[in-house]
Amino acid sequence: MEHLIVHLPYEARIGGPVQYRWMFPFERFLYDLKKTLKNKAHVEGSICQAYIAQEINIFAEHYFEPHISCKRRRPPRNDEGVNDAAFEPFSIFNYIGRSQGRPKIRWLSENKLRVAHTYILRNCPEVQPYYKIFVNYLQGNPVDAIDKAIDKHFAKWFENFVANEVNQVIDPLLQSLAWGPSMKATTWPGYFINGYNFHTIVHSMEKATMNSGICVQGSNVEDTCTDFYGLLQDVVQLEYHGNRWNRIVLFECTWFDPINGTKVHPLYNLVDVNRKKMYPKYDPFVLAQQAIQVNYIEYPSMKKGQG
Repeated sequence: MEHLIVHLPYEARIGGPVQYRWMFPFERFLYDLKKTLKNKAHVEGSICQAYIAQEINIFAEHYFEPHISCKRRRPPRNDEGVNDAAFEPFSIFNYIGRSQGRPKIRWLSENKLRVAHTYILRNCPEVQPYYKIFVNYLQGNPVDAIDKAIDKHFAKWFENFVANEVNQVIDPLLQSLAWGPSMKATTWPGYFINGYNFHTIVHSMEKATMNSGICVQGSNVEDTCTDFYGLLQDVVQLEYHGNRWNRIVLFECTWFDPINGTKVHPLYNLVDVNRKKMYPKYDPFVLAQQAIQVNYIEYPSMKKGQG
C-alpha cells in the first residue's frame, strides 16, 4: 500500500474533494436495498414494498410518545448518556458519562485513596481558595518540597481546616469533600465521555482498535502547560457522602515521562513518545472529563526489524 501516498495526492489535486465524486454512499444504499429482498421471483416489487414500509415507519416515529424507543431516538455510537435526576451535575461531580461492561467492586488502599482524594481537591474550583492558603504557608521552600507537601499533607490539612468551627466552613459540598471518599470504589472496563470510547488496556488487548491512549494537560505546580501521555489502566468511580451524594469518575493511568520521554516534531508537529521512559512520580489519577483520546503507532525506522 506504499504506492497510495503517490497516487492519492495526485487524484486529490486533479479531482478535488473526494466526497463529490465517490460512489460509496450509493453503493451502501444499494446494499441496504438488496438486504430487504424477500421474494426473489419479484425482485423490484419486493424492494419497493420494503422501502414503502420503511418510509411509513419513519413517518410514524415522529408521533410516538416520548417513552417509546425507536430508531429515530437511538443514541449515537459514543453517546455519553444522560444524567440521573437524583444526581445532578455539581462542580466537578456527576458529569455526564456512560459506563460500559460489567461493573466490579474494588477496595482502594489508603495510599491510593489519598492520592486520588488530593487530586480531586486540587481540581475542585470551590477548594481553590483553601488550596492557595495552604500553598502560602509553604512559601520559601523549593518547588519540589512544596509539591511533596501538597501530596502528603494537603488532604489532612483541609479536613482539619473545615472541621475547625473557628473557620466557619458550612458549605455542605466542602464538608463532604473534607470527609473524603469511600474506600469502596466501582470499576468498569470502558467508559464513554467527551465523545470518546475509552477502554482499559486489558479490555482492548484482543481488539483491533486501540482505545486506551490518554492525553491530559499537566496540573502540577511547575508544569501547568505540559501535556501528559499515557495508557488507561482502570476506570474508577468514587463516592463522597454527605447532604449531597456526589459521584466522580477517575481514570487510573500509567504515564510516559513528559520531559525526557516526549517531544514534538518541529516540521510535522507530531508528538514522539518514548514508551520506555515512564513518569517517575506516582500520580496515576485524572478526572474523566479532562481526558482526550490519542492513538500510538510504532515509529517508522529505516532498519529492518525496528519500529
